Amino acid sequence: MQINEIRKTSLARIICDNTDDVGQLQPRVMMQTNMYDNCPVSCNSSVIDTLDMNQWVDTEPTFTSIVNKETLRKAARISQRRILNENQAIALRTCQNSLQVFIISNMLVDPASAFSNDDLSPLAVLANTRIPKREALDISKKSRVLLEMTKVLLSGYAFNNNNLQKSVLI
Repeated sequence: MQINEIRKTSLARIICDNTDDVGQLQPRVMMQTNMYDNCPVSCNSSVIDTLDMNQWVDTEPTFTSIVNKETLRKAARISQRRILNENQAIALRTCQNSLQVFIISNMLVDPASAFSNDDLSPLAVLANTRIPKREALDISKKSRVLLEMTKVLLSGYAFNNNNLQKSVLI
């Protein structure tokens, strides 16, 4: 126990451990030196107890990672497949919604202006301002894959031939 190690510590040990020039010291430094029970001894002597620092080592088990490159590759493939499925579902819903909006807007607007190729039309200006830059799209795709990989890895699942399987180890 830590408290027992602290109790074993003496002023002689503290002086020996923290000074460079002291080669010998009596075990009870606050008492007068005598030749029988308080004679000077070497700082390396076993007469002056040393502090066992192993008592302060964490006893919690260390986490050993089972994640290797192959596990990360599998997680990336699974994540990309999940994102692709999600994007397809979103695209399907968006197409359905866009078709409804297009039909409704064509009922409200003159059909000739709805199909205008004029780059200065309000619809064209709005569409051009909403197009994200290529770099932003790349960063977005990578971050989505990393987020999905993190979810896969932290979900407590192990891999079995690119398929997820509930793991008991995690």
